[in-house]
Amino acid sequence: MFIFAIIAIILLIVMRSVFKLHREEFKKTGKHPKGHFMGQGIAIGLPIGVAVGVATGNMGVGPAIGIAIGVAIGAGMEKKNQDKIRPLTEKEIELKKKSAIISSVLLIVGIGALIVVFLVAK
Repeated sequence: MFIFAIIAIILLIVMRSVFKLHREEFKKTGKHPKGHFMGQGIAIGLPIGVAVGVATGNMGVGPAIGIAIGVAIGAGMEKKNQDKIRPLTEKEIELKKKSAIISSVLLIVGIGALIVVFLVAK
């Protein structure tokens, strides 16, 4: 279980650096990076999908439905707020690449740890 706590802490550190950079750029430009409103839309749609999954008794399909709803909401929000969107800076692009690599490695480590915990429990 210790490994899962370490993974969560590393993810929080990565997220903090991403949010800090976005906040600094927003203070400079007054605009959000491309994809900002899409993320908000997904964050709105996912709980809706989970609720649908619970209501229908099919938790496997609920989050997928929620993400689809969220993408639709996010696309609408991006279109509506197009004047408030700016392209990603070079720093943001680089940080996004590093974040994707770190997240992928942590996902693989987490799955490996989960398998080990499952096998030890048998």
